[in-house]
Amino acid sequence: MLIKNKIKFIRSLRNKKERYTHQNFIIEGEKLLGEAMKSGIVINEIIGLATFEKDFDPNLFYKASEKEMDRLTSLKKSPGILAVAKNMDWDKLTLNKGKYLVLDRINDPGNLGTMIRIADWFGLNGIICSSDSVDVYNEKVVQSSMGSIFRVPVYYENLDEVVKNCKLPKIAAVMNGEDFSSFSFPKSGLLIMGSESHGISDTLLAHIDHPITIAKIGSAESLNVGVAAGILCQAFTSK
Repeated sequence: MLIKNKIKFIRSLRNKKERYTHQNFIIEGEKLLGEAMKSGIVINEIIGLATFEKDFDPNLFYKASEKEMDRLTSLKKSPGILAVAKNMDWDKLTLNKGKYLVLDRINDPGNLGTMIRIADWFGLNGIICSSDSVDVYNEKVVQSSMGSIFRVPVYYENLDEVVKNCKLPKIAAVMNGEDFSSFSFPKSGLLIMGSESHGISDTLLAHIDHPITIAKIGSAESLNVGVAAGILCQAFTSK
């Protein structure tokens, strides 16, 4: 049986401050844990039902009851297994070349997780988030990334400084810009997107080289930012 202090610690990692204090986050589910282990990230411990015990290193595995797993899960139904992993340590951000997705004030964890998957699918070099965007280790971000979080570097930066000082072409998704289908995407650059509610901040837009848009044919007010990112990343990486 798990001791109370271990349960308390794992539950505390739902809080962003605790995740960064301890430099740990939670991975839930057998498939996601498998993706994490393939990627080579540091797994500190695995907690699961007895049925999973034979599949993992006994030095890492802690057996738990169904009641304990229900207390630990952040999901509607516990998958019966979770791990505590060390926060990822990516190489320092350098913007000499490559293709990056830049996200300004993205607050929805599902959207960020989706865009991490998109960046992984299209082979982007990384994602750069504003410091006030949702935390990449939020459990909903981790789940919705479907394992791509372990492969795509995600940085949190002062976007005003990054965009201002970056020498790569800076492309922004806006409501009124050149139709992306006729735009000649560069071999390297920043593709900047803002939240559906706020868009891209004016201070960032002041440093943009190329405003582009996805032409609207129907009557919808806006596109989900994840959907828009998928459309634009396909064009960004096809040239």
